[in-house]
Amino acid sequence: MNYLDATKMLQTWMLNHIPEPHDSKKFRPDIERRLDQSLAFMHSNFDNNKLNGFDMADAIHLSKYHFVRLFKRKFGTTPYQYLTGIRIEAAKKLLRSSPFSISYIVIETGFLNRSSFSRLFKNCVGMTSSAYRKKFTI
Repeated sequence: MNYLDATKMLQTWMLNHIPEPHDSKKFRPDIERRLDQSLAFMHSNFDNNKLNGFDMADAIHLSKYHFVRLFKRKFGTTPYQYLTGIRIEAAKKLLRSSPFSISYIVIETGFLNRSSFSRLFKNCVGMTSSAYRKKFTI
């Protein structure tokens, strides 16, 4: 499986696991479209460790604060938490299926450094990345 196939599988998985909307209010169609575009933008750019809320908001032409508020209302999580989830899932896939070093995986999945990756990975997955690799290596 190549990197593009893995990314598409991850996108499909994440879209199927997005929490139900927190708020039953409907959004204007243009806002709905923009929020959906923000998901695509995050999936396409998750490996960029400089990606932040301003970049995501700029990509869909909203202010950062308005974007964060609408995103959380629609998806039940913040854009940062969603992006971290994408990165963690990508790291898990690479840990299971590749011989790459953890340091390489940290860079490839857009984390700033190994320390922040290790902390977030353990908080999200419940075990260290090394333990995860040993347990789930294909």
